[in-house]
Amino acid sequence: VAAWYETSEYGDNIDYLIDYISTSVNPYPHLDVDFLLRVYRVVLKTTRPDALLTPAGIHSLCWFNEQRLFRYCSLLSSHCLSDTIRNKVIEEIENLELPEIEDDFIENFYDLDNMYKLEE
Repeated sequence: VAAWYETSEYGDNIDYLIDYISTSVNPYPHLDVDFLLRVYRVVLKTTRPDALLTPAGIHSLCWFNEQRLFRYCSLLSSHCLSDTIRNKVIEEIENLELPEIEDDFIENFYDLDNMYKLEE
């Protein structure tokens, strides 16, 4: 699992998320894969800052947020919205401050020597 983090840019497996969206998400009118990626990335990282570290994290949080993602994408795909408004909405969402992973998160998360150590 640590290898996924080491090989991903900025700790995000964006390529895997793109593959997931391309193969598993139903198409929405007016929303291409790049737009869906922007929506999914914000929702997943808001739910858990470490959401994109592993494929398992991506899958589990997509399932956890399935209804939320469907509602957001359905609203954003409305024919009543112009592309300008649609893009402005996603830009505003992306400008929100997302939770960040602490610098020592990976080291502490994968500290297998102390993971099951009982407190004395």
